[in-house]
Amino acid sequence: MGRLELRRPSRELSASFALLRDAFMIRGDNRWTEHRDLAHTDLNAYIDLLNSWSHGRLLPEGMVPADEFWIVEDNVVVGEIDVRRGLTPYLSEIGGQIGYLVHPEHRNRGVATFALRSALDILKKLGWREVVITCLDDNAASARVIEKCAGKRIADSNVDWPLRRRYVFYCGSAELTDRSIHRRPS
Repeated sequence: MGRLELRRPSRELSASFALLRDAFMIRGDNRWTEHRDLAHTDLNAYIDLLNSWSHGRLLPEGMVPADEFWIVEDNVVVGEIDVRRGLTPYLSEIGGQIGYLVHPEHRNRGVATFALRSALDILKKLGWREVVITCLDDNAASARVIEKCAGKRIADSNVDWPLRRRYVFYCGSAELTDRSIHRRPS
């Protein structure tokens, strides 16, 4: 595996991001709907929108400022991770403060673990002491990543949706100290 890093969405990486998006679409899994549907029609506008959300601008109702990062390996977008700088009652139950996805061809190689640890470090540096993250109950791979990164399971979501596991991270714990924020050595 090459060097992994988190990078802000950019026009330089837009063609590589489109390949990631299309890999999900081929499998019938559209992750870019509603507020993110620009990802299908105008990548430059989509990138601008993501960057505006990180500054708290143009936020759809119910959304909090969030930093989107593309997970990049040797200049190829292999995933994305959303670091939300707030927690609403909805996010506490359904979305959590971190959301991520990994290109199907790059799974089971440590990409999600690297990205989650990096996102936790970012939130820790922003002063968060506890971070909530969720995953679908039947997503065993995501649950393993969360638990590997020291997530402690708490009460499952009580919202009438597909059952979601909920986890909390305590950012002062030893597991989250002294980690590189944006890069993993090759």
